[in-house]
Amino acid sequence: MLAIIAAAAALTVSPAEITACLCMDKAYADWAAIARERATIPDEAWREACRQARDANGRRVSAMKALMATGVAPVGGFPSATAQLANARKATDPTVAELFRVVAVEQAAREGLRPGPVNAGISPLAMRLYRAMVAVDGTIADAQSREWLKPVIAQRGWFTISRDGAEADKAAQLIVQHADEDVAFKGEMIALLEPLVEAGESDRGFFPYMYDRWAAQAGKPLRFGFQGACKSKGVWEPLPIEDPERLDERRHRYGVTRSFAEEKNLNSARCP
Repeated sequence: MLAIIAAAAALTVSPAEITACLCMDKAYADWAAIARERATIPDEAWREACRQARDANGRRVSAMKALMATGVAPVGGFPSATAQLANARKATDPTVAELFRVVAVEQAAREGLRPGPVNAGISPLAMRLYRAMVAVDGTIADAQSREWLKPVIAQRGWFTISRDGAEADKAAQLIVQHADEDVAFKGEMIALLEPLVEAGESDRGFFPYMYDRWAAQAGKPLRFGFQGACKSKGVWEPLPIEDPERLDERRHRYGVTRSFAEEKNLNSARCP
């Protein structure tokens, strides 16, 4: 989810003032960007932005509750969560059905971050504040789904394609993808998944991105060349890569359609 950025001492408005405006104990946001914008507007406009953010979040929470209860969001805007709940209704195994419901919650939080019916018409500052509120729910949902998955995997193993279906495998992989705050767990799941991917029991399309995301966090060499940074305008460089001579061979074997050269050019074009 969104990272907590910037030290309070450097701000013209404190995180405490922002969380008070949102009527929350905490929020995850780009504090510096919010503070800069707050400094340029009168108090009345600040209060209006706070009100818009709170109202939009209230609409989001109401829509999510209806979605989880009925499988349909009353205002739309939650396609991935809706699809997960549809999978849950079709599942014959209660554990698989619960997996889809758990993933629906974290998907709904992510979809709430995007512009949509629940936040339509609010100001750009209100949108920043709104996203800070939604990110709290997303962080909680990620942690809860992770803690749900751990004992399930310990008891029954991975949600394999042959036993549980391709959609269940993908749903479980989403939980692992989002486990950025638990690098050790993600590493354990990658070790579990690698032979299953090779055996066709887990979707190989997820694995390269998941592996490199984990490797970047764990300080390990990349295998597929997906993590890196802009070094200058128009220049993107990857983090260190394991066995770079066979990089494109590995990418192709895991279903990555772009060569690394194409990947690098694409990322470099996005470097400001």
